[in-house]
Amino acid sequence: MNEEYKKAYSYALYLLDEKSYSAAKIKAKIAAKFSDQSAETVVSRLISEGYINDRKFASHAAEYMREVKKFGAYRIRQELYAKGIDRDIAKEVCAALQDDIDSIKSRIKKNYSSLIGSPAGEQKIQTAMSRYGFKFSDISKAIKELKDELITL
Repeated sequence: MNEEYKKAYSYALYLLDEKSYSAAKIKAKIAAKFSDQSAETVVSRLISEGYINDRKFASHAAEYMREVKKFGAYRIRQELYAKGIDRDIAKEVCAALQDDIDSIKSRIKKNYSSLIGSPAGEQKIQTAMSRYGFKFSDISKAIKELKDELITL
């Protein structure tokens, strides 16, 4: 093992001590300070030792984005792509996520309840919810259910 490889490996362990990374992201961080060859070798070693697991990383990141940030499946998939997760892994992880109409409704009630009832307001809700990664059909269903709830009150 050469000296640069040892330093690159130590640097990678330092980074992983702070937070989790996908293989692509940690490779880019290592390659910014060391040679591409060292970065590639270090990442391969980290994967074989179990320090990096893209599938596990994607699963945890998706769960966090779903529960804390309240993102829809589409937005989560886009965020995983941005984190360097392989498209197949991201699709697999997001396939297990079902957008819950109740979560869309609670987000609308919390932030956009005054807009329900007017066509322009509902268009704003559609736009906002689609930015969070929810499907148009699910958003429309949530808006319809909220309108029905308001009528029955």
